[in-house]
Amino acid sequence: FLKGDLEWVSRMRAIRELWIDNNPLSAQIPESLSRASTLASFSAGSCGLTGSIPASLGNLADSMTHLWLNDNVLTSEIPGDLSKLSNLQTLSLMRNEFNGGVPSEICFELGRLQTIQVDSSVPCECCTCCGHNSISVQNIGTRVWKHRNE
Repeated sequence: FLKGDLEWVSRMRAIRELWIDNNPLSAQIPESLSRASTLASFSAGSCGLTGSIPASLGNLADSMTHLWLNDNVLTSEIPGDLSKLSNLQTLSLMRNEFNGGVPSEICFELGRLQTIQVDSSVPCECCTCCGHNSISVQNIGTRVWKHRNE
């Protein structure tokens, strides 16, 4: 298992994918992660991550295509700067403790976004598909929006 913080990731200059799911990190996502300029896919589900998502992750606009941060203890607001991730296709933020909703610029400025996953308790203008099923899915053009209902 990995333990401690994620500062070491920023020193990996040519990293493309980092999947560290199910590791007991209990750390914050460091601002320095945005210096991993080649990072395209980052999955850190069920790692006990705390604090907020750094707005500086928006600096990975040229590389980031998939971001999974589900099943953590992330708080604060979802940063609108994630809308700078112009190549982002997947954004999974389910089962966290966010304040506020999904910024509208994430919904409407990310032309390549195919899947967004948030809890139905998180206000979101991306679609109106939340219903009574455990997962609601709606196709809007080429996009699939998924909201987890509690």
